[in-house]
Amino acid sequence: MINQDFIGKVTANTGFKAQLDNGSVSVKVDSLMVDKLGLLGYDYTGIAAAGTYSDNAFDGKIICADPNLNFIFQGIFNLSPKTNNALYKFSANVGYADLEALKLDKRGGTSKVSAELNANLMKISRGDLLGDFNIYDLTLENDNGVKYIGDIYAGSHTTGGTSRAQIRSNFLDAGYVGNRNLLDFFGDIQTVTTRRELPALYSKRNKDTGDPDADYDISIDFHDSRDILSFIKPGIYIADSTRIDVRMTGGKLNASVRSPRLAYLTNYLKGLNIALDNEGGSANATLLTDELQLGQRIHRLRAEERLLPEFPLRQHSGHRQYGRDLPRRQYRTRQERHPDSERQAAVFLRTFR
Repeated sequence: MINQDFIGKVTANTGFKAQLDNGSVSVKVDSLMVDKLGLLGYDYTGIAAAGTYSDNAFDGKIICADPNLNFIFQGIFNLSPKTNNALYKFSANVGYADLEALKLDKRGGTSKVSAELNANLMKISRGDLLGDFNIYDLTLENDNGVKYIGDIYAGSHTTGGTSRAQIRSNFLDAGYVGNRNLLDFFGDIQTVTTRRELPALYSKRNKDTGDPDADYDISIDFHDSRDILSFIKPGIYIADSTRIDVRMTGGKLNASVRSPRLAYLTNYLKGLNIALDNEGGSANATLLTDELQLGQRIHRLRAEERLLPEFPLRQHSGHRQYGRDLPRRQYRTRQERHPDSERQAAVFLRTFR
C-alpha cells in the first residue's frame, strides 16, 4: 500500500467508526493492535493505539511494549485551515529505548535512553514554533556507563514582532532575540558574509533569499557538558564557561567564541578566542589561542612570537587566491596589533571584496 523503503511489513487489527458529514470526516479508532511494524529496518511489536480524528484535529494515545522500546504517548494535534496555524500538545514517557537494537544508532556499542517529555507548542503561519518543550529525567547509557543528564527546558514566544527563545539545562544555557524566524539565521548570515564577499561559491540557481536587515542576538553558555558529549560523540570536550555570541543588526555582524579549552581526543585548543565581523566592507576573522596540540606536537605561543601574516582572500576566476606579495610591514607582533591584550595571538585572517 505504501511504496516507501523505510516501511516494512505491517500486521495489525483495528476497529473503528467513520462518519462523513457535509464534506467533513470524523473517525474514531476504538482499538488498533499492531503485532508487527517494520520501520527503518527494525520490526516493532506490541503496539496498541486508540483515538479520534475530527475537524482537522487528532486526539489519541499510543502504547508500545516492544522488548527494546517501552513508551506511552498521549497527545493532541490540531491544524487550522483558516490561519494555517498548528497546535501540538502531547506528553510521552519513554521508560526504555535501546537505540542500537532499534537500529536508530548505528555507531555500534551500547546506546540507551529514558526520559519524560511534555510539549505545548503552536506553529504559526510564518513558521515560528511558540510554546514550551520540556524533557525530564533524561538518562543516557553507552559503553562508558549510565549518565543522568537531568531536565531540559526549551521555550519561545513572540511579542510585537520580536521573537524570543531560550534553552536551560545543567550542561547548557542558550538564548535568542530577533525579528526573524531563527531557522532563517544561517541564510541571513551568508547574505552579509560569504554571498557578499565570495559570490562565486554559489551557483546562479542558488538564489539569495536572506534579509540583510534582519536582527539576531544569540548567546550560548556551556556548563559541565562532559556526560552528554560522551554519549553524543565520545572524545569531544567543551570546557565549562565556554561562550558563543552572535549579533547581527542592520547587516553588521559581530560574533565571538571564547573557551578555556576545546578538545577532540588528543587534539586541543587552550585559551581560545575567536572573533568574526564584516566591518570595513570585508569579512574578518581573528583566532587567538594560548596553546594547541595537533597530533603529537604541542605548540605554546609566547608573547615575543610573531603573528602569522595578515593576508587577503581575493576572489579570482572563481577560485580562492592567497596574497603572496605582501608588504613586509604586514608581519606584526602581538603587541603591535593587540596592545591591550594579554592573550597570545595565533592566526589573523581577512577577506576583501
